[in-house]
Amino acid sequence: MENIRKLPNTFLKYKTLKLTPKVLKFLSGRHNTKIGTWGEIILSSGHARFEFLGKQDQVNLQENVKENIPFIVPPASWHRLIGETEKIEGCINFYCHPHSFFHKNYKLTKPHSNVVKLNDLYLKTIFDSAKILEILDLGCGRGRNSLYLSQFSHQIFSTDIDPEQLGALTNIIAEEAIDNIQVEQMDLEQVYIEKQFDVILLNVVLQFLAKDKVWPLLKLAQEHTSIGGLHSIVCPMKTPGMAWPSHFTFTLETNELRDFYLDNSWAILEYNEDFGSLHRLDENGIPISGRFASMIAQRVV
Repeated sequence: MENIRKLPNTFLKYKTLKLTPKVLKFLSGRHNTKIGTWGEIILSSGHARFEFLGKQDQVNLQENVKENIPFIVPPASWHRLIGETEKIEGCINFYCHPHSFFHKNYKLTKPHSNVVKLNDLYLKTIFDSAKILEILDLGCGRGRNSLYLSQFSHQIFSTDIDPEQLGALTNIIAEEAIDNIQVEQMDLEQVYIEKQFDVILLNVVLQFLAKDKVWPLLKLAQEHTSIGGLHSIVCPMKTPGMAWPSHFTFTLETNELRDFYLDNSWAILEYNEDFGSLHRLDENGIPISGRFASMIAQRVV
């Protein structure tokens, strides 16, 4: 049981809760951690009994929590903590996977699945592990993808047209003392790129541009990507039977994005045109859904 509950060493601590009498009273009743959240109980004084609970609070397993020995609590399992000494002091640390850290700590949307795939399958294998990558996030919003990738020591350049969104990102950078993200306000319809990058992100942003601005922007991004560098792009597509929000000024045709990259001699590492959903809801409170083109491409010439 000990090994099964070992805390993954890549997980990040995002919150610490002191074991006050009020907290201990709550913990003595049936409760659980959130999905994806691991708990670490550390008692500096006293000891307690930890009970894994099943239906109708039957005790499925009971273990002792000892002073100064971290006790790991797995995600979402029902349990309770019963003090067995008069005085209990200590804390609970909460941990999560890196892609959930800024979501849990700052209520940001999680990084896009295409960016997580890019990092897990390609950035860690294509490039030398010691190389600090230069990554350009065009249309970064509040920085969900920039912040995620910054955790892996890359140098991130984050741009967006919205000063409010950039302000929120700048506040998080200051709060977390992040020193590898640079932020700049930039209109993608008048974008300038002055250097070469290893990776460029354009995730769910092209739909806000005029059609005659999209392809020159992609060409500019291609030209400012180092040989061997990668692009991650996600964009809504024309989807029969549904309407995207009226402020979407651009959507892709079938295979249009893929063919543009193939015509410019890029390698296509990942490509699909699957159904997906926006975070935005329709008038019935249902996420707006349609087809998205999702691509990871590599410059080879």
